[in-house]
Amino acid sequence: MLIQEAMRNEQQRKLQQQQFLAEIENDMKPKTIRYEFSDQSHIAGTEHFRNAFAEIDQMLKGEIPMSLKRAVFLTENAYLDNRIQYDWFEYDISSDVEVANSLIEQAGYDKGNPTAKKWALQQLMSDTIYFRDEKGAVTYTHLPYQYDFEDPWGKKDWTKQFVMKLTSSKKGQCHSMPLLYLILAEDLGVEAWLSYSPSHSYIKLKDGKGNLLNYETTNGYYTTDVWVQSSGYIKAEALRSRIYMDTMSRKEVVAATLADLAKGYAIKYGFDQFVLDCLDKALEHNPNNVYALQLRSDYQTYLFFYVLEQLGRPPVEELPNYPKANELFFKVHEIYGRLDALGFEQMPEEVYPKWLQSFETEREKQPVQIIRP
Repeated sequence: MLIQEAMRNEQQRKLQQQQFLAEIENDMKPKTIRYEFSDQSHIAGTEHFRNAFAEIDQMLKGEIPMSLKRAVFLTENAYLDNRIQYDWFEYDISSDVEVANSLIEQAGYDKGNPTAKKWALQQLMSDTIYFRDEKGAVTYTHLPYQYDFEDPWGKKDWTKQFVMKLTSSKKGQCHSMPLLYLILAEDLGVEAWLSYSPSHSYIKLKDGKGNLLNYETTNGYYTTDVWVQSSGYIKAEALRSRIYMDTMSRKEVVAATLADLAKGYAIKYGFDQFVLDCLDKALEHNPNNVYALQLRSDYQTYLFFYVLEQLGRPPVEELPNYPKANELFFKVHEIYGRLDALGFEQMPEEVYPKWLQSFETEREKQPVQIIRP
């Protein structure tokens, strides 16, 4: 019994020694550092995003007809796991187009009059519309779209940014409302453009004399360039680089939906190469798209800190000892420098609602010639 006990103790001692040596050997082995985010393509649902990207890319290449309505739908429906039928979305849009056309007819204007179409779109977006029968009885009421001050940035709920949410609830913000206007304008044959300002987007269109006007979809009024700049966050560099207060072509707006696709994917699944592919494709068609560049800088920043964490958070002065990490560090500062040179600026969240409400002082400056044909 004593011999057996001694043998067991010896075996236990050898086993512990082997485990100890294995731990030492494991600690001495160089750790594998990941310099890219893990691929998420194996996760169910990511295929919807990739299919949306492929179709929008076909539009941008000219392989299929370009449609902002379709691009917006693809972007939002991918986030919703493709649960929405395109026919449903088309019905909501066509219903509004029908209201606009009926309004023009009821007012006695020519449906081919561009100013009449712009007037109808403004009424549709911002005013309650009543349709009456021959006896004056109201047969149909169309309610206006309103600004949604609850989570307008979509930080708690990304679907707050969706045009689908806007058409179903009649509430949206400066992302979804201009997109809806452009989608309706596309179907009505109205010439209009998207324009950015810090943390904001709005519509530019021409009046009857060909002058460019700013249409603020969040409150339904026309604004001056002076008011747009009154926020104090538009730098001279931004005007020179044309990242703010400039017109975006239809193709550039469709390409920008890929930035929305990237943002939705990152929120739902995290960062990986797909996010980068979307942003790079958007920037291919508009290199100075400040929204896509901002997301690109977020990607590079998160990737750098992801690698830095694996390395044990070495101080900046030690980064040259880690060439790949050091390269990522320079890429971060490169895109920061690019944004700074373009004049990029964000409006603080607490300032934005006050700036929107400051429009009350602009009401008296409405251009009469485009309000009614």
